[in-house]
Formats: sequence, C-alpha cells, structure tokens
Amino acid sequence: MNRKVNGSKRILAAAAPSGLLAANAAYAAEGASNASAAMPWYTWTLLLACAVCAALTVWYWSLPNRKEARRLKAAALLAGTAAVLMGAFNASGMWETEQKSQSINLVQVYGMEYRQQDDGQIMVATHEGIQWFDTGSLSWKPGVGERHDYIAFAPFEGGFYGSGRPGPGSKLLNPLGLVKSTDEGKTIEVLDLGGKASFTLMAASYRKPILYGYMNEPNEAFRQPGLYYTPDEGKNWTRCAMNGFAGDPTALAVDPDNSDLVAIGTRDGLFLSRNKGESFVELLPDTGISALVFDRDGRMAVGGFKVKPSLLQLDRDGALIEEIPLPELKEDAIAHIAHNPEKPAERIISTYEHDVYFTSDGGSTWHQVAAGGKTKPEPEVAPREGKKS
Repeated sequence: MNRKVNGSKRILAAAAPSGLLAANAAYAAEGASNASAAMPWYTWTLLLACAVCAALTVWYWSLPNRKEARRLKAAALLAGTAAVLMGAFNASGMWETEQKSQSINLVQVYGMEYRQQDDGQIMVATHEGIQWFDTGSLSWKPGVGERHDYIAFAPFEGGFYGSGRPGPGSKLLNPLGLVKSTDEGKTIEVLDLGGKASFTLMAASYRKPILYGYMNEPNEAFRQPGLYYTPDEGKNWTRCAMNGFAGDPTALAVDPDNSDLVAIGTRDGLFLSRNKGESFVELLPDTGISALVFDRDGRMAVGGFKVKPSLLQLDRDGALIEEIPLPELKEDAIAHIAHNPEKPAERIISTYEHDVYFTSDGGSTWHQVAAGGKTKPEPEVAPREGKKS
C-alpha cells in the first residue's frame, strides 16, 4: 500500500510546473536525436545502385573507339536497370510503408482540443509545435507553422493562447510571453510579455474574453509568483489573492461561460473558486490531481490519482457525475484530457509517460495511438484497467 501511494506521489510530482520545466532540456535533446534518425537500409541501397549506374554510364562514355549505337545501348541498359530497381522498391510497398510508418514526435504534450467544426480533428500542443490527430482514421499529421514549445496552452472559441519558448529558427523573443493564434498555429501574434516572462499553466474561458495564467516564480514582469488574470489579452493583469488555496498547482481550468469559476489541481486535492481566484474551497481531498479541464458544457473532467489513476466527470459544484473506465496505466497518470462536445462518449487523454489513448465509446474500449512519445501508425486496443489482456 505504501509503495503504491509513494509511487503516485512520484508520478504527480512530475506534474509540478517546475518539474516540467526542468525536464524540457532532456526532451529537447531527445527530440534532436530522433530528428536525425537514419534512412532505412533499402533507401540507402537504392541510392547506391543509382550512383553506381551513373558512374558506369560516365565511365563507358569515356572509353575510346566505341560506336555511338553501343554507347546509347549501354546507357539505356543502365538507366533501365535503375528504373527497374526503383519500380521494384515502389511496387513492393517497402518505400511507401516506411513513409506511412514515420511517426510524429510527441516529446511532450501540453494540451489538446477538438477543432470547432465537428470533423474529428484534434489539435495537440507539444514541445515541437501543433500536431493533429484524426479520430476517424486514428492517424496523425504534423501541423503547419513554426514549431514553438507551447509549455502553456489555452484554447478558446476562435483560437488558442500560448506561452513557452520559440521554435527552431524563429525570430521571436525567448520566452514567448503571451501569444495568440486564430489560424490553428500557422501564425501567432505576440500580445504581451515577449522576452520577459512565460506562464507554466494557462486556461481561458472558452466563450468569455478572460485568460488566467500561473507563474511559479517571480520574473521581470511579475514580481510575485501566483495566479493572474487578464480581461483584455494582456493589456492589464490582476493578481489573485488565492485565499484558502494550498499546494503546488498541477492543472488549471476555467468554466467556458462563467469566467469567475476557476479550478486548480494540486498533488493533494482540487480547489474551486467562484470569484476569479480571490478565495478557494477544497474538493477531493487526498486525491492527487494530474489533469483538469472544463468541457464546453461546463462539466469538469478530472484526472486523479489515489492508489491508482482515475478519470472523473464532475458538475460545476464538484459533485461526481460518473467515473470513466481507463486503459491500464502502469506507474503513470493522466496529463491532459479533451472531450468531443458533439459526441459525449468520445475522449482523448495523454499521460506523463508520453502515451496517448482515444475512446469513442465512453471508455469501454481505448486505442493506444501514441507510446513513449511516438505516434503509432497502427493503433492497438489497450488493455483495460484491472483486466488481463
């Protein structure tokens, strides 16, 4: 029993903003290593064969006393050989299979959100920019735009706010400060704090113009750490008193229609405020909160950990509506959750061990679509918690 509880504390300790930030250096190194992965052996073989054909053609043409017809015949033969080799590889499907099996690097996921149109597309904010998951084909595709490290990600109706570090080759200042995108990450606008500060957690009221951000340490722009909110996209900031709150925040969420209603998760419980963070009451004591989000109907989805991981759905008062069955998560916990507003039984979760699971039937069946930070080209049905596979 103590071993399990201690294990849960270790897992949830990774959720603390300071832990996430400290881990990013390792993630960046891992991402660089993955990006330089070698081409498959048969691609190298094909390239080598083409190079040999080209060298033989040049050599043959350089020989003295050769008739034009024989030269043309040899060149055609060599070119034909190269074409046959390329065709064979293509027909065998080896090249195509390798292209299809190329996975997207999910070094770190910072948030997920269904696209506003009901087209089954999920936006995933990562250490390497925006990626996309298609719920119909259970497949992944990379996003368009600079690959910024969105440490904090806050979707709203019409786009998303972000904070973190600029991507490779970007001309933006580090840290990003507060940025906004209304075209799914293709372009971003720096609203405030560029080069001065970066939030570790952010959440926006989906349909109200208010944004909350949590700073875990003082910086040039904010002399005191804590929870802040802005009603005007960074022009003015107010620090929340946070009376009654205790612990290190691990997750932050805001009601989509009532921007006064703010929820914060910690390793020891869930805290709820109804007055813009001025005061909080504790819910779910002695339960570690690893993930937290309001869906567009105002219900809370909570990733918890108490001996084992759990996925709970609560109403606005914190009362339990249901507990959703989970896949088997060994020494792991939910990090982020997204819920389809048009299909109540459809959800996607990511974990602190960089796995991603998708369900379309309320948790009865989960498909693992990413494992260990790599997307899976052929998703598998994951074992259910408490059941043998």
